[in-house]
Amino acid sequence: MLGFMHRWVEVFAEKYEKVTVICLEEGVHSLPENVAVHSLGKEKVIEHSASNNFGRRLVYAWRFVRYAVAFRRDYDVVFVHMNPEYMVLGGWLWRLWGKKTALWYNHAKGGLKVRFAALFAQTIFYTSTYAYAKRFKKSRIMPAGIDTELFTNERSNERSNERSCYTVLSLGRISPVKDVVVMVKALDLLEKKNVNFVARIYGNTTDRDVDYYKKVRRLAVDSEKKGKVVFNKGVPNYEAPSIYTAHDIFINATPKGSFDKSILEAMACGTIPLVCNESFREILPPELLFKEGDVHDLSFALELLMSLRQEQRDKIGEQLRETVVQEHSLARLMDGIFETIT
Repeated sequence: MLGFMHRWVEVFAEKYEKVTVICLEEGVHSLPENVAVHSLGKEKVIEHSASNNFGRRLVYAWRFVRYAVAFRRDYDVVFVHMNPEYMVLGGWLWRLWGKKTALWYNHAKGGLKVRFAALFAQTIFYTSTYAYAKRFKKSRIMPAGIDTELFTNERSNERSNERSCYTVLSLGRISPVKDVVVMVKALDLLEKKNVNFVARIYGNTTDRDVDYYKKVRRLAVDSEKKGKVVFNKGVPNYEAPSIYTAHDIFINATPKGSFDKSILEAMACGTIPLVCNESFREILPPELLFKEGDVHDLSFALELLMSLRQEQRDKIGEQLRETVVQEHSLARLMDGIFETIT
């Protein structure tokens, strides 16, 4: 889910003499020599029962503070990404030591934990106009940071071979907040109209969302049997570009509040997104936004896009990519972060 952060760390390593990464869970990585990675140990936990959840969090908190203290001479600037609890745990120490601190927080909801973290953060970054962090005077809106060299609009052979039918994509975690159900129901309406399409859903689910995943599969069972809807496992971030470019349309039904990077990644690949997220109203034409949770509105938007000639869709895709390159590229983001906290 955070595969993009690997590239972010690589760029940090280009701008700074040394980068020390503290993460909750460490996965496979290949980073420059001036990067050191230290995990809080979630990848080593086998049991995930609620009975020992509190104990695990205490262990993670202790390890975090221990790392923050042990490596205090290795860093001058602290950048906390989407985990305000890290700022709560270490913020008082960083203030005491004179470290520069920045918090990246882009959720629509906040609360006491975020407000407390904001006391220690000298700067707060966000990308969505609906983000909770917008309320703080020290906050600064930023580009989303899309690697436009990785996410390009080079069309794949798979997409070229399917010109006879429209290809639709959903890529991301299968959970209620992603509202995959509205997509499945909208596609069912198109199928009843004999619209020729293939829809692929890429994504895993969490233990708490298993029932929702089963619901999605039940709703799509008939379409799946006909080969109209195909389910696939989630893919790492570096494999996503080839999947985006293999499809005409990308559907994202996440509600307003977040600034979902997958939408911008699809745009960078020239794949046309259909979204209900009001945060994108300023960068997407009205035709590419549907009413949140409205199956018929999404179905109508899909049918409208599919009625366009291929040259028209390609032109839209080119314009959308240019928007990402100009406004939300990784290079533009990192320059902004570097200028603000260095």
